[in-house]
Amino acid sequence: LVKSTKNFTVLHCAAYHGWLDVVKQLINDHQFNPDCEDDSGNTPISKARSNGKQHVVEYLETVIGEVEKKCYDAFNYGRREEALGLLKRVKDPHTVKSENNFTLLHCAAYHGWFNYGRKEEALRLLKK
Repeated sequence: LVKSTKNFTVLHCAAYHGWLDVVKQLINDHQFNPDCEDDSGNTPISKARSNGKQHVVEYLETVIGEVEKKCYDAFNYGRREEALGLLKRVKDPHTVKSENNFTLLHCAAYHGWFNYGRKEEALRLLKK
């Protein structure tokens, strides 16, 4: 991951300039977090919005929603490795819920991911 000293990534830069093809490639091919923050709290979507790049804003809004849905589904259906990989791309896991308000922690508890020997996954969830 290429970052400046203030955690301003190439994804922030591409979003700011409206380079949708680059934004898509960074997210899809290189697993950049579409909702990452730099040290000032700016996200790629806020950089695109501040520079009037609505086409990038719309794409990022869609992608962020899809990542959260995929993350919830992986937790819900017990796909632990996939869930933990997607969790890294979710800005605030506490906001990811089902229509019935079940959270990622509900799903993890249901699947017994807090059992002895899986303490590291539980701690990773709780730190976010």
